[in-house]
Amino acid sequence: MTDTSTQATSTSTLTSSTKGQDVSIRVIMFSGKKEDWETWSEKFLVKSSIRGYETILNGEDTVPETHNSDGTRKTLNDKQKELVELNKKGYGDLILSIDCNTAAGKVVFAMVKGSTTAANPAGLLRQAYLRLKTKFEPSTTPQLMQLTREFHSKTIQRNQDPDIFITELESLQVKMAELDHDVSDKSL
Repeated sequence: MTDTSTQATSTSTLTSSTKGQDVSIRVIMFSGKKEDWETWSEKFLVKSSIRGYETILNGEDTVPETHNSDGTRKTLNDKQKELVELNKKGYGDLILSIDCNTAAGKVVFAMVKGSTTAANPAGLLRQAYLRLKTKFEPSTTPQLMQLTREFHSKTIQRNQDPDIFITELESLQVKMAELDHDVSDKSL
């Protein structure tokens, strides 16, 4: 694995050789830290659109069960097989993106790994992503109170770029709007 970036959400490239050809998978690493979630999740959503599994991630398509209760494989039609393959690709991208070198990364890895079922032992992309989203984007009243407190207590620091300060406030404004609490541009 070769690091190609030193940002909080770094990018790595995994390379292997298959039948004499090099195969590379570009991975956007997630540290498992709350402060990296917003950036990483947006990048992962874009990646899901490019790689074709966005409809599984957003719940538009449901991955069929691949195994019966006795553990035998189910017979699937072509559309179902396609969804299973897209899910496999997405789940693989998700699990490969977790940085397991930190305690936070190990917790996140366990959450994702726990999204397998007897009917889908290879893992479910949407279930894994929703577990992470619930952890890092809680939509509760205490979360709204915390964001409101952070918004109102924020002050520009000496030598801080005003554009960065305003961008931080706008980010908080968007997060509060997602929790049905609008902050007017005038208040901003």
